[in-house]
Formats: sequence, C-alpha cells, structure tokens
Amino acid sequence: MAREKHAGVKVGIFVSIGLLIVFATLFWAKGAAIGDPHRKMSVYFPKIDVLNPGDPLNVNGVKKGQVDKIELVADSVRVDFSISESVKIKQDYKIEVAILALMGGNQLALAPGKLPSEVDYNKALIGSAGSSISGMMEKVNGLTGNVELLLGEFQKSAEKLNLVMANVNEIVGDPNMKRNLSSTMNNFQLASSNLNGLITENRGSLNRITGRVDNTIINVDSIIAQNSGELNGTIRNIRSLTEKVDSLVANLGMIVSDTQQQKNGIGKFMYDEKFFININNTVKELEALMKKIRKDGVKIDLF
Repeated sequence: MAREKHAGVKVGIFVSIGLLIVFATLFWAKGAAIGDPHRKMSVYFPKIDVLNPGDPLNVNGVKKGQVDKIELVADSVRVDFSISESVKIKQDYKIEVAILALMGGNQLALAPGKLPSEVDYNKALIGSAGSSISGMMEKVNGLTGNVELLLGEFQKSAEKLNLVMANVNEIVGDPNMKRNLSSTMNNFQLASSNLNGLITENRGSLNRITGRVDNTIINVDSIIAQNSGELNGTIRNIRSLTEKVDSLVANLGMIVSDTQQQKNGIGKFMYDEKFFININNTVKELEALMKKIRKDGVKIDLF
C-alpha cells in the first residue's frame, strides 16, 4: 500500500514537471519569457504582406517579442506587438516586415538604431518597406521595366550601328572611291620614293650645309668670346650715353616747364603781354628818335 502511494506521488511530480516544461516552452515560443517584462507598442505601415498574430518580432535577428494584432486604420495598416523592455529603441530605428525564411512566412524585424536618444514608447512607430516577397516582386518588376527600357535603347543603338555599317560598306564598295583611294595610295608611295631618292642624292650636300652651319656657329661663338671685353665696354658706354641723354631730356623738360610758367626771360618774352607792350613802346620811341635825327640832324651844345 505504501509503495502504491509513493508511486502515485512520483507520477504526480513527473506530470507537474512535464506541465511546467510545456508551459515554459509555450511562453518561450510566444516571446513571453518568464522574468522578461514586455511593453505593448504599435507600428503603422502603408501596406504589408501576409502577417499574422503570433508571428515573431526579431531584433537584429534575435526573437524579442511577437505580433499581437493587425488592423486596417484608414489608408494604413496598424500592427500591435509586444516587445521586451530590455530592448532600447533609438531615434534612428528601422522596423519592417521581412521574410522569416524561404516558404516560412514573415516576421516583424526591428533594427533598434544607435543614436543616444530613445523614442517615445507611448507613440506608434512608423514602418518602412521591407524585404517581403511582395516587396521583392515589386522591385523585380521595376527592374524588369528598366531592363526592357535598356534593351530598347540597345536595339536603337544596334539599328544606328547597322545603318553606319551599311553606309561604310556603300562607301567602301563604290568603284570610284576604290579607284580614288588606290590612286591616292600610289601617289603617296611615289612621293615617298621621290623624297627618299632626293634625300639620298643630296645627302652629301646636306651634310656639307650642316657642317658649314656648325662652323659658322663656332666662329660666331669664338668672335663673341674674343671681343667680350670690348663688347662689354661698348655696352657700358651706351648705357652711360643713355643716362646722359636721359639727364639732358630731363633738363630740357625743366626749361620748357619754366618757360611755360614764365619763370625765365624766354618765358616772359613769349608769354608776358606787358613785356611785349614795353618792347613795342621802346621800338616806337627809337623809331621817332631816328626820324628826328634824319630830319634835324645832331646838334651838340657843349656850352
């Protein structure tokens, strides 16, 4: 009898432990770990792919909560979720609906950010377009449109290239063009041959001319070297003469300036009106005196 009681107690203990393990597993699967308090928050999306309550919320790939509720609010979708209070969401956060695994549904993915300041946890977050299957299909469709546009541009370029090649073939295939090109090449070859022959025939003359030019340059250098002293003296004399001419010009300038300003006799003679009047009066008096002398003669009274 005692053994049966002990057996019943053991069975009860094992059942209790099993139930605890099952409940702990359920709590862990739902993102509500024991001893890890959660906060309720919301996020708004313009639209989302298939997302169901109970889907996980992962923070940088680590499960830290779950989706609680999904509602259509006006033209947006509000997703209510619970998240561990240990997660600090910064102002530069990013939250999106992402692929959990291939053919494995979606998840709510959160990148908490790195700025110092945190968000207001009483206000809803703003979600961004993520890497869901629908988003990927939209990007693929946009990429397909761009590829089609690029192929169209490439087709136009190919048509232009074909037209250019046709024109080139037409030009190259023209008999007159071929004859002209052949004649030009023959003329060029003949001119090259004549030039080579001319250079060969006159190589000696060219060498003599080059030698004479070299000798002339050497002689000029020698003359300059021999007469460098005299040349330097001549240059100094020219420089001294130039300085004297500059001084003479300056003095003439001063004389002209003094004459214009009537500072010398020439200036007064040329520009002073009173001086002219006095001279004219003097000349008139001398003329009257000469007339009187001619008429009456010179009378000298000594006593």
